[in-house]
Amino acid sequence: MGSRSGNVAGNRDYVNITQVASDDNFVQGQPHYDLYKVMYDAAKNGLIEEDPTTTDWESSKADLANGKIGTMVLGSWAIGQVKGLATNPDDVGFMPFPTNAEKVLVPLADDYNLGISIHSKNKEAARAWVDWFINESGYPTTEGGGMSPVKGAELPEILKQFEGTEVTFDTLTPAKEGEEGWVDAIDKEAEIGLWQPDFKKVIIEAAIGNRKESYDDIMKDLNDKWKAARAKVTAAQ
Repeated sequence: MGSRSGNVAGNRDYVNITQVASDDNFVQGQPHYDLYKVMYDAAKNGLIEEDPTTTDWESSKADLANGKIGTMVLGSWAIGQVKGLATNPDDVGFMPFPTNAEKVLVPLADDYNLGISIHSKNKEAARAWVDWFINESGYPTTEGGGMSPVKGAELPEILKQFEGTEVTFDTLTPAKEGEEGWVDAIDKEAEIGLWQPDFKKVIIEAAIGNRKESYDDIMKDLNDKWKAARAKVTAAQ
């Protein structure tokens, strides 16, 4: 959910710059707090499936395609898969994550990177294949559901609705020099798992009444861990 917190922040600097400099990463009013509060409230108010512990990707994808599930937090890579299962593919849409940020940001992240080995004995053929794959195959957009890496290329159909709107597509700001990898280092030291499902499951379990913690209890625990880990990581540099 790294890029999703940037979405909620509405600021491309948040993930790699702002949160690294803050001890209050899970405090009310901050992106992580607001992001997971949406999930907590949805579960607590009975707006999710009856038994979230048995959810699986394939059945959820089919349920979204056929209207049994209203919304899911997914990247554009999933659009083609969902539409492929829908009786009426035009019923499947895509929208930025709801946020109170001043700027509606859709963070972009690269998919697989393509390169040509310096040891290749067929560099010209390899380059020809890369050029074909990027410019002509259609995979990056029609198959993968993402934006083409080619400068000036048209947006894929599902994203064209945002042309001329205040929705901004942008990559996240890289970490400052000397701070590369700090987000992951703090996360590892804190044993939070920003990109893992563990604490999200705790939030859902608490929301549906299977755990006694309140949402603020969970956020305080996460923030205490973040603050202590951040102190260790930054002191070690």
